[in-house]
Formats: sequence, C-alpha cells, structure tokens
Amino acid sequence: MDAGSSQTGASPRIASFESTLVSPTPRGITDGLEDCAAVGVRPYDVTMEVFAEKESLVIRRMLDLKRDYEQMVGWRNQPHVRYWWDPDEAPLNLEGAIDEYRPATSPDASTTACIVELGERPVGFMQFYRLSSYAAEVAEIGIPFEDRTWGVDILIGESDEVGRGLGTRMMSLLCGYLEEVRNASSVVLTTDINNYRAIRCYEKAGFTRDAQVLDTDTRNGERIRAWLMIRMHDGSRVRRNLEPS
Repeated sequence: MDAGSSQTGASPRIASFESTLVSPTPRGITDGLEDCAAVGVRPYDVTMEVFAEKESLVIRRMLDLKRDYEQMVGWRNQPHVRYWWDPDEAPLNLEGAIDEYRPATSPDASTTACIVELGERPVGFMQFYRLSSYAAEVAEIGIPFEDRTWGVDILIGESDEVGRGLGTRMMSLLCGYLEEVRNASSVVLTTDINNYRAIRCYEKAGFTRDAQVLDTDTRNGERIRAWLMIRMHDGSRVRRNLEPS
C-alpha cells in the first residue's frame, strides 16, 4: 500500500547514510491529553519514541492520542491518498482510525505504526512489521521471506509535500533503521503497477522490482496487480519477472 510518492533526492543507500540512527528516545508530550477521555484513549504518561531522525526528518511511534487518529483520518481521506490506499474501503472516520491503528501504537504489537514529521510538522505515516508475523497473508500474495525480512507501508498525507523528494527520504531513513537496528536482511513492499510516481520513489531508495503479484487490496472488487519491490541490505539486486497467477 502506498500513496503520494513522487520524489527525487540524494543517494539513499546506507553508505551515504550518516550516523543518525537512534534507539527509541523519549520526548515528552503534554498536549492532547484533554481529548483522551472523549474517544476512550488511554490517558497514560505520554512519551514519544523516536526510531530514526536525520536533519529535520523524524520517524516516531504513533501515539494513542486523539490528535494522531484525527491526523490519520485527514490524510487517509485526501484524494491523492485514497486513490492508492485501500481504494474500495469507505472513507475513514475517527472511530475507524482508532480501531485500525490503536493496536499498532503498543510496543508489543506485531506492526509498529509511525508518524513522520518534517521540521516538527506531521507530514506522513509509515508502518513496519516482520513478514513472518503475517505468514498467511504474505503467502497468499506470493512474497518470499525469511525471519529477517521486514515489510513497510508509507503514505505522504500533506499534498504540498508530494513530489519534493520526501518519500525517498522517508523510505531511506526507515530502511536504514530496520537494517542497522532491527537487523533486517531485506525490506519489501508492494505498489500498484500503475503508480509510477511511487515506483520511482522506491527505486531511488534502493528498492528493485522483483515480480508482479496480486495484492490483497482491491479496486472495483478486483485484487490489485502490484510490483513486489525489495531492498536487500547487502545491496544485491533481485528480479524474478514473475506474472501474477
């Protein structure tokens, strides 16, 4: 799944990635707590875990706060996001965002949901997960994996940030974190074969097109034909040129 990714940027490979990968670091957050009770969000001691940052770009854990859920509602309902991200689903509302994303805000969750900030402005969403945690769905799509294979999803929510190189920066930063901190041997994603903007973005971040597959997302009731794209930690290139069955 992907959206709004027409980017250019400097070389994204790990060799040019400066020593900015950080272990999760708490940042105190106090605003938004007054909204917790209104939507049943836990009003615990809120801190922000930062997974990776470079210059003004920060990838941090999504918080169990109304403001983060409202952010997702706004982004997911943007036309440039809706066209590519779960196109057959109804527009997202606050209740749906809480149901969908709250589990991924827990440190123990199989999927880690993240908000991406640029100069302290929230601009996008990413999530990452071990593919082995979703073996049945991965097998249905036809994605090869091992225990150290990680999956990622990305969207740029702010339309004025599309086409400015942000997606490549986001993906390079997250992949660097997964490789250096989570010991990923490879990172994989799927993207609609017609989403040329996203494909260019991911290739600039070190991904290569491996095979065409049928994603589990649907458009007009039909499973979406997608490119399986892979970034290998060792920099090797892979391509099977498979057609979806």
